[in-house]
Amino acid sequence: MFRTRVKDRLGGSLEGDVLDETGGVGQQSYKGGDSMLNGTKGSIRVDCVADNCAIEVKNCDLSRTGGQSSLIRDASNSINKQADNITPGMDQELVIDVRGQTVTEAQKIEIRTMIVDRTNGNLTADDIEFLE
Repeated sequence: MFRTRVKDRLGGSLEGDVLDETGGVGQQSYKGGDSMLNGTKGSIRVDCVADNCAIEVKNCDLSRTGGQSSLIRDASNSINKQADNITPGMDQELVIDVRGQTVTEAQKIEIRTMIVDRTNGNLTADDIEFLE
């Protein structure tokens, strides 16, 4: 399976960092298993597609009240919608930007566990990467 190796870069956007590192294509739209033009009614947009892998990119503030639960909810919903619409056989990954924050290993394990549980097998813990 394709594995991202996202490097911490100064400046630029998080999605841009992932695109630079993977050599992927950004903001691809899908509906019902087919690639679509961006803006097609009912389509979903994937942040980055590289080597037959849909990569969702999330930025969160885990220090604010409800930050962790919002991340888990939003990421899980995005991954599940993507799974229903991307090309069959595509892998999925999640990159979570926590740069500038203190995140413990226990928090990472809890976040991974909750997202894996809520994505009903669409992601494994190995498919979730924290960008620090």
